[in-house]
Amino acid sequence: MTHPIIAELAQRLGKSEDEVVHFLQILWQIVPPSPETQPYFFRYLDERFMRLDDRISSLRQEMLLQIEGLRKEMQQGDANLAQQIDQKIESLQKEMNQQVESLRKEMQHMNDSLQQATKVLMGHIERLEKQIERLERWLFALTVPVLVSTIGIVGVLIQIL
Repeated sequence: MTHPIIAELAQRLGKSEDEVVHFLQILWQIVPPSPETQPYFFRYLDERFMRLDDRISSLRQEMLLQIEGLRKEMQQGDANLAQQIDQKIESLQKEMNQQVESLRKEMQHMNDSLQQATKVLMGHIERLEKQIERLERWLFALTVPVLVSTIGIVGVLIQIL
């Protein structure tokens, strides 16, 4: 059973079907068949898919590069933030040390002033004690003549009465 294409070809060429088959077999051996090509739409889709795949690959690469860049920026930002925090802590420690030193000096000054005031007060107390002792001696010295005078007056009054 022959193919209708071969029969039609034999009729148009004016040859027998066997001669056409034989010719095609020889032609087939001389000229190798071309590879099957897909219809245009499938080739178009394949090409679009390859472009999309390339685009996705390039976008993935670009995204990975951007992620890596962001990661580096974040690490740098973290490092900068840590450095700023360290600097702020150091400046606060220096400020606190200065304030502590200032307070220490002020307290030392107040302590010196208090000691000086205590010495002055002690000097006043000592002078007051000396004046009290002098007053006591003076009163004692005054009391004896007053007592003697009082006894004398009482003695005179007794004689008068």
